[in-house]
Amino acid sequence: MIWGLSDAMAKTASIRGRAAASCPAWSRRRPYQVLAPEAYVQIKNLIEKTVASGLIYLNSHARDFADAGDARSISISTCAARAGSDAVGRVKLMKLLWDAVGTEFGGRHELYEINYSGSHEEIRRYALFGALASGQYDRWKQFAESCMAEYDLDGWKAKDLVDTSRISALR
Repeated sequence: MIWGLSDAMAKTASIRGRAAASCPAWSRRRPYQVLAPEAYVQIKNLIEKTVASGLIYLNSHARDFADAGDARSISISTCAARAGSDAVGRVKLMKLLWDAVGTEFGGRHELYEINYSGSHEEIRRYALFGALASGQYDRWKQFAESCMAEYDLDGWKAKDLVDTSRISALR
């Protein structure tokens, strides 16, 4: 979704103002403003869950690799090579991820991403008001109503949908 929205913003941009700034169309910016704070939090959470203790069990300094015994111990115990990466490469990657999600900088950056466009209530209100003003709200509402009109409590009403009531385990 992020790539789709950023591509759409780039393709719908127009040049505005004396500084000739490139401005994406509001219809492409608003969804991105609503999605981006939520996506950042989810991506951060996925990183934390996926690498788990890999962010905790890191050697404290590059000098730890200077001693052959320590380097071998690090390579075997906590940073075993995976997918063609050596222990140094793995430690570098984990330290990069730690900087992004675990440090004071990472925490401040998360707050920045969440609040950059304004409070989450306001950016949703702006998206709603923009949809109301452009007529998109009515279009989306009609789409939802047409989807819901295809079925009722007795099953599918649309001719192109299959009635599965005969094979339902809940019958």
